[in-house]
Amino acid sequence: MSGAAAFSMLREMRADGLNVLLAARRSTKSFAATSLQVGELDRLLSAVFGVAPDGRRSYGSAHARYPVTATVVVGDVRGLASGSYRITGSGGLQEPEYGDQRELIAQSTIDAHWAASCPALLVLSANVGAERAEFASQAEGRGERFIAIEVGLIAQTVHLVAAGLDLGTVLIAGVQDEAARRLPESIVPPGDELLAVMPLGRATRDSTAASG
Repeated sequence: MSGAAAFSMLREMRADGLNVLLAARRSTKSFAATSLQVGELDRLLSAVFGVAPDGRRSYGSAHARYPVTATVVVGDVRGLASGSYRITGSGGLQEPEYGDQRELIAQSTIDAHWAASCPALLVLSANVGAERAEFASQAEGRGERFIAIEVGLIAQTVHLVAAGLDLGTVLIAGVQDEAARRLPESIVPPGDELLAVMPLGRATRDSTAASG
């Protein structure tokens, strides 16, 4: 999906009522054992990470640096081979490192081992040291703060787009740092730190997820 098409979808969602999406948004931790379709994943990733013809993106970034790296780890998506796909600056997918690596990511979280069975996992990482140095003249910790804000903006956008596609997700930020440092470069690029994981799939009927 092109950047223009992705932003057109976002406009349609806005016309249908942002309040409806906000009401439908849930933090889902119980997923059905059903595959995602490649078209569903493409629509979500394009809407969140695509770039409009005028250069706009769906979320903001301090000084327009966009330091957060997004990687989608696919395990059960019809029409897409299992593997780790880096998301490009235009919302597309780079050539993957093939193989199902969901279990590795789940083991890098504190208590989200269930994530290994989700159809796909969106992994967010960033070079924290680089952002700390970039904003050192402003105030101590400013770079880390801007990264955290950007991750929050991405997560909320993913939540809303997922709700519009009748999909579930949740922001998992409880990470085991030592295990995360051992993740392969196909999941977390050199110099980056694992910040959060967002599983993507369909919520079970008996999901008791909160709206937080």
